[in-house]
Amino acid sequence: MQVGFYSTNAYANARHTQGYPVHGGAEARNIAPRQEDDSQATVVTLSEAARSAASVPDFSQVLAAARETLNQLLAEAERASPLENDKLALDMTRLGERELYAITVNDDGLFTSDERKAAEIEMQRRFDSAMTGPIAISELTADYRPLYRAAATWLDALGPEQKASPQWKDARAAIDTALARLAGEKGTSPAGIANDPVAAWLEKRATTEKEAATDPVSLEEGLRAALDKQYEKARQEGRIPTFDASNTRGAYIDLGIFDAETVSAIVHNRNGLFSGEKVRAATAEIRNRANVALSEGYRDAAKSSDPTAFARNIISIYSSLTPEVRQAAGFSENMLSTAMSSFETTSRLLEMMATNTQGGGAGWFAGR
Repeated sequence: MQVGFYSTNAYANARHTQGYPVHGGAEARNIAPRQEDDSQATVVTLSEAARSAASVPDFSQVLAAARETLNQLLAEAERASPLENDKLALDMTRLGERELYAITVNDDGLFTSDERKAAEIEMQRRFDSAMTGPIAISELTADYRPLYRAAATWLDALGPEQKASPQWKDARAAIDTALARLAGEKGTSPAGIANDPVAAWLEKRATTEKEAATDPVSLEEGLRAALDKQYEKARQEGRIPTFDASNTRGAYIDLGIFDAETVSAIVHNRNGLFSGEKVRAATAEIRNRANVALSEGYRDAAKSSDPTAFARNIISIYSSLTPEVRQAAGFSENMLSTAMSSFETTSRLLEMMATNTQGGGAGWFAGR
């Protein structure tokens, strides 16, 4: 399980050269014209698939939306560039996967080199986040299948333009090859598979020191500017800024639009940029996200026949968060050690009960 709070993939930097795709094809042609009589206009009924395709923005619309959103983010943070010292200094959470990819592959001058690099950093950050929870489980259980399944899930969730690229297809095929090998030897990470994004990520993880992708000081300054603008807008409207969504008279300041790392920066308030009210609101927001993640982990485990599932989910959730987010969310190292102890103890009990050591029989669970 991966609860959410690129790699060194070569396909992240591939340039989109096919032009803007035209959605339609067989699905768009699946129509049922119905004519009531000669005097009535033709009524065309689209299939559900065709309606769905028609509602998906084409790539030109995605590019325009990415430019608009990025302009808004930069204006809110009062920044000319999303980078500071070659690190991300802008919360890019509001940009979707298709928009990020559009920024990285566009080469007609719509985006600056800094903006394209920032989008690549953000894509890499999201891939890292998707891998860090599963790798903790894989290392604990000596089973690399969860890691490769997580990579497959992440790749499958990307936009159609990226999935149409040769780089994506090569990476996805490499994942399938790796999973086929792991069916026979799950405890060893597959080697020698061309275009394997997980192997590249593992190699980078093992040989390079972890370096923060964001510039925390610039991130805090940009966030403070964004919040100040929301406060000023509320006052101009004659309303009182509030972090209470139930206060219908006030102007609600929603911290839910920011990612966990950004909200945690308010909680830590290392440079004293945020008031006590903002710190308390951010603490409540990040703690609520933690509770939601743990609740989802519990419900997911309840559906599983694996007695170790909840401990696995806690380990995955904990490991997927940065130290700053863990601290802000109230996740202590004791939580991780307790979950690992629970997993190991339960696993040993299962092994003992699965084998009848006295008579060499089929075990306690045989025939049940």
